[in-house]
Amino acid sequence: LAYVLLLTSGAKDALRELDRAEAVLQQGISAARLQMQRGLVLSEIRRFGEAGASLDRALKTLERAGGDDLLEADIRNNRAIVNVGVRDWNGAHEELRRAEALYARGDHLGRTAMVYHNRGVIEAMHGDLPVALSAFDEAAERYRTAGLPPGLLSVGRAGALLGVRLVA
Repeated sequence: LAYVLLLTSGAKDALRELDRAEAVLQQGISAARLQMQRGLVLSEIRRFGEAGASLDRALKTLERAGGDDLLEADIRNNRAIVNVGVRDWNGAHEELRRAEALYARGDHLGRTAMVYHNRGVIEAMHGDLPVALSAFDEAAERYRTAGLPPGLLSVGRAGALLGVRLVA
């Protein structure tokens, strides 16, 4: 609900909803998921320091709860985005590498596609168009293989091309 509120009525409502949920979700997997969601909302509004701290808490909470590979991979995928926000390219790649390994261990092909999509975005922002386009191609293939729509993959690819003025 918090992310929907972010998209529809704004960050203030999203954060208020997360605060309400936090009052009852203090520990366990659900608390880790809540902390991840807070990190996602904070990263969307470019409060990267707070977002990173929330995602760090999510990993610690998850570890205390006994772990969950899929949720850890989701947290790490979001940490990669936060790292991009602060221009920590190596950190972003390391988080994506770890997320991909966790997704692959659980045969989450659609989520590994998302990792390649994010790699493409990162490489485009970092200025390596050939690597970015290769990552977008791999993401497209993985989405197809998983039977999933490519989501915003075409937007990422278009942004990469526009970034180097390849408009046609």
